[in-house]
Amino acid sequence: MTGNGALQMGLYFIALLALVKPLGWYMARVYEGAPVEVERLLGPVERCIYRLAGVRAGEEMDWKTYAATMLLFNAVGILALYVLQRLQGFLPLNPQGFGAVPPPAIRT
Repeated sequence: MTGNGALQMGLYFIALLALVKPLGWYMARVYEGAPVEVERLLGPVERCIYRLAGVRAGEEMDWKTYAATMLLFNAVGILALYVLQRLQGFLPLNPQGFGAVPPPAIRT
């Protein structure tokens, strides 16, 4: 391991330790349903995203709905990744000029 790698791991560990207490406090308050100061700033944004996604905050999901939602979310993510790779050659911020990833070869 290089000195740079050890330094990065040390900084990451320090950042992780520094965030344990405040993040744990925040998560405990959220799970208890207690008011959180950040909600005043981000509450309207969250409600707007919920409205756009059709999510009702007070309604719980059963396991079937959760499973279907996770499968749909992952399918959309895989499709987005495939499109991103196929269009890589045309996208901006490609200083090396890499071309698109070729489609998978079908072997029989």
